Amino acid sequence: MTENERIKMIRKAVGGGMSMEAFGIRIGVTKATVSRIESGSNAITDHMRRSICREFHVNEEWLRDGVGDMFAPEPVDMIGRVAREYGLDSMDEEILRQYASLPDDVRDVVKKAIIEIASKNSDQKTDKSKDIEEELADYRRQLEEENDTREGSSASRSASAG
Repeated sequence: MTENERIKMIRKAVGGGMSMEAFGIRIGVTKATVSRIESGSNAITDHMRRSICREFHVNEEWLRDGVGDMFAPEPVDMIGRVAREYGLDSMDEEILRQYASLPDDVRDVVKKAIIEIASKNSDQKTDKSKDIEEELADYRRQLEEENDTREGSSASRSASAG
């Protein structure tokens, strides 16, 4: 059985036999895309595979190779459920587990570091946005100047022709 056929099996197994349209909405593609994937006309991208596994709790090894159970086992703890809900990978999940096991004073240090990093990243985005806005403003001024020049040339030609 191909991976494309397994995707069709997933769609039929979830929600009492989900339509292609409903399945596509859940993973962010159109009904036509789902149809092409199931028929084998479209290749399955890693992004598509991750979306299907995350959205429908599918065992990725089963989806890729047909090995194991179709559905991944339910996480037994809160961190596992959070990781699944937010589509976090195993490293993200491990970071959450390690963070949760830290003493309060160390967590405070980590929180401050994360906020500082996020703030710097946000500042960089704001600076880039300002640069882009300034470039757009300059470009608009240039266009207006060119337009004024053209209108002035047209007016002087009309006056000399009349």
